[in-house]
Parts: sequence; structure tokens; C-alpha cells
Amino acid sequence: QGAEEEGEPETDGGEKGEDEDRGGLEEAEKLYRAALHADPTNARIAAECADVVMRGRGDTETADKFYQRAVQGFPREEAIQFAYGCFLQEHTGDTALAEVMYRKVLQTNPKHVGSINNLGNIALIDRNDTHAAEDLYHRAMEVQPNDLTVLSNYGLMLHKRALQQHANVSKITYLYTKEQCYASYTAAEEAMQQVLAADPSDADVLCNLGFLKAQLRQADDVAEAHFKRALEVDPTHVAAMNNYALMVMSNSRLNSAEEMLQKALEIDPKHAPADCNLRFVRRLIDKQRIYKLTQQRAQYPNAQAPAAKPGAPPPHPT
Repeated sequence: QGAEEEGEPETDGGEKGEDEDRGGLEEAEKLYRAALHADPTNARIAAECADVVMRGRGDTETADKFYQRAVQGFPREEAIQFAYGCFLQEHTGDTALAEVMYRKVLQTNPKHVGSINNLGNIALIDRNDTHAAEDLYHRAMEVQPNDLTVLSNYGLMLHKRALQQHANVSKITYLYTKEQCYASYTAAEEAMQQVLAADPSDADVLCNLGFLKAQLRQADDVAEAHFKRALEVDPTHVAAMNNYALMVMSNSRLNSAEEMLQKALEIDPKHAPADCNLRFVRRLIDKQRIYKLTQQRAQYPNAQAPAAKPGAPPPHPT
């Protein structure tokens, strides 16, 4: 599960509400386009136009062009630069330009928590640099100690570091690595628990905490409770399904794991980890089936095919 990004929350609605909202966004786009035609350098109008294009039509290319006009227009506002950075990071994958936008924001407002947090996410996800990410998350927490998004990402970073330390263990460095690993684990758990204390329904944190419990402590009963709670909050949380399936699979509940991964891929057919894990669990199921058949045959080592009676045709081979 990737680190969270700062951004506007999404809202769910029924089909009728979605249609009505879409109609309103189409009308809003027309009005913003007309206003931008009258005032081509107005940054605020261009940014609003980019926003309604994305929310109404999901047209990334057109929205990008409007955002480019917005950051080149007037007035030069940090909110527009930050919004463009979030758009790039989430929808285009251009984290290099997103980083430029966040750093421009910080030139005028060094305490902009959203930009600091998202720079931490880029360091963590794109560069796998937990130390740089940690410095940035600490910087954000100095400004806003109780920011739940930053705390969640900080916990995720510590979890990732713990897994790296756990994977690099050897006989020579075992005791040192184990100590470092569980120090990171403890700090990660504390950060995630702090988030859940403020918001018990944060599905992302519940998923991450469940994975942490299963991966590092082998506390599968606690991990399962976290995964189930995450899916109660968000039944379409694909990462929770995938991680839950991994834990179930490690306990030899292969059919249950297969069902979860199938459901995850029905929701998001392009989810690569779930697809990879589904193929793996199916191979395990096939091996298990072959082993059972082999064991059944081994019970009758001297079995003989039935003989044909005189005058009767021989049995057809199967």
C-alpha cells in the first residue's frame, strides 16, 4: 500500500446524484471556459477549469493543459501550485515536475505541510529513500504534530524500513538487525495507533497496521481483525483484500485467499500485486490437488484394472 497524498476527499453518491453532478460539472466547465476566454491569464479560473475537467470527464490531458496555464498565469498562488503538484503525482506519474511544484510552494511558505508531506511520499515511493522521507515527515510534524495523513505516512515509512531490515538479516548481523527491525516496528505501530485513536475508521491505516502485525509479529488474529475492520469501512479496499489474502494464504487457507484475490481483481483488474498473488495461490492449489491424488493412488499400490469378461468388448481407456 502506497503512502497517502494530500488532496480533496472523494464523496460517494447514487447514480442519480452522479448524473446530476456530472451535468453541473459540464455546465461549470462551459462557464469557466468562457471566463478564461475573456481573461486568458487568470490563474484561478484556469485552475478551476482543470479541476472540473478532471471531476467531470477525467480528461487528464486537457486538465494538464489548464493547470499549465494556471501556474503560468496571475496571480501566482501556492494553492494552485500545490493542486498541480497533487494532480501530477496522482494522475500522470510525473513526480519530477510535481516535486518542482511543491518546492515552489515551500519557497513562499516553508511550513506548507501538504507539500512537505508529498515530498516525503516521493522520497519514500519513487526513490525508496526512507531516511529522506523520515526527515520530511519530521519536518511536517514539527509544523502540525497531529496531522493524521503525515502520521500515517510516517508509520508506513517506519514499517517499510523495518521490512527492509528484516529482509537483510544474516547470521552475523541477526541480533543487531532484529533489534533495529523491532525498534522501527514499535515506532511504526505507535504512529499508526495514534492515527486510529483520532480516526478509528481510517481504512488505509487499518490495512497497513494489519499487514505490519502479520508480517513482523505473526499476530495473525490481531492482523485479521484490522483487515476485517478496514473492509467494513471500505468494502472496495483492494490493498486490504490483497494483504488479507496473503496472511490467509500463509495459514494454508488457499481457497479463501483465492476468493479474496478474485474479488480484488473484479474491483481493480489492473491491480498487479493481486494478479501476481492470485496466480501464485492457484499454483499452490494445483500442487495440493496433485499431492492428494498421489496419496490416494499410493493407498492401492497393487491395484489392477478390471478384466474383461469372455465375449465382452474390452473397457475403453479413460
